[in-house]
Amino acid sequence: MPDVYPLSAPEPRAFVGWSGTHYYVVRVDAQGNLRLAPGGLNLRQYAAEFRAQESGAAGAGNITVYTAPVAAGRLLVATGVVVYISAGSATSLSASVYSGAVVYNLQRLAPVLVDAPCAWSGLCVVAPGEQLRAAAMGVGAGTTCWLHVTGYYVQ
Repeated sequence: MPDVYPLSAPEPRAFVGWSGTHYYVVRVDAQGNLRLAPGGLNLRQYAAEFRAQESGAAGAGNITVYTAPVAAGRLLVATGVVVYISAGSATSLSASVYSGAVVYNLQRLAPVLVDAPCAWSGLCVVAPGEQLRAAAMGVGAGTTCWLHVTGYYVQ
C-alpha cells in the first residue's frame, strides 16, 4: 500500500474520543504509534441512525428552522442536509450548523425556486448543544421552508 501524505490524503478525518468531560482527537506520533490522552479515551462507536424533518412558515421576512440540540455525551455526524421551500418565495436558502451565536454555513442557494433544493452532503460533526439550521431569507407570503437531515450518532 502506498504512503499517504497530507497533500495526497483524500479528505482529512480524525478519530474522536470522549474522556467523560471533553472530546479529544486521537493522533499518531512520528514513529507511527497511536497516542491517546492521559488517562485513556473511549473511542467513539456508532450509536443510532439520525433522521430529522422540520418545517416552518411565515407571512413575510425570514424563516429559520432548527433540529433539536445534540444531547450531551454524543456527537451527530450529519451526512446529508437538504433545505427547500415548498410554497411561496425566498431570495436565498442556507443550511448551517448553529452553535449558540455562531453559525457555520454548509451550503447557500440563491436565487430560489419552489421545490429546488439547497443540498449538502459529506461528513459534518455536530457537537453536544449544537443544532443544524435551515434559513430562508426574504420570504414572501405563504412560504414554507423545510429542513431534512440524515446522519448518525456516535457515543
